[in-house]
Amino acid sequence: MKHPLRSLARLVVVLGALVALPVQGAERGAAPLPVEARGAIPRAVFEAWLARGPQYLLSQVVPVPVTRDKRFLGFRLSRWFPAHPEVTEGAVRQGDVVLRINGRAVERPDQFLYVWKQLPGAATVLIEGARDGAPLKVTLTIVDEPATPPAPEAAPSTP
Repeated sequence: MKHPLRSLARLVVVLGALVALPVQGAERGAAPLPVEARGAIPRAVFEAWLARGPQYLLSQVVPVPVTRDKRFLGFRLSRWFPAHPEVTEGAVRQGDVVLRINGRAVERPDQFLYVWKQLPGAATVLIEGARDGAPLKVTLTIVDEPATPPAPEAAPSTP
């Protein structure tokens, strides 16, 4: 079985070989206003993603390194869970650039794996980065789906 860090390292090397993409809107004159967004992910969906491993996450978001002047800025999400667009209610979008998750940088594979290992049981996930050149802060709440109340019992029929 392949070691997940080795697979992740290969992915980062391959992605790093791609053409560097500038952050959208970074060259505009005035500093853009920060973007804050909130969303929710059902716990069952979140746990299913975690159970599939970091390779599944990376296949669903396809992170592309973003650099400017040979300096790493973050990973642009070239996809965002195409089979689950309703999951975050639009809080995270394709094209967002991720710099930190839960306050931790995710530039290197070991940093990403550290964050990954902290996610089980999380109540929230904070994603910091950029959207169209503006600072971005997304708070995803992991929600338990409401329990379905039991159906009322039918009254026994009398003969």
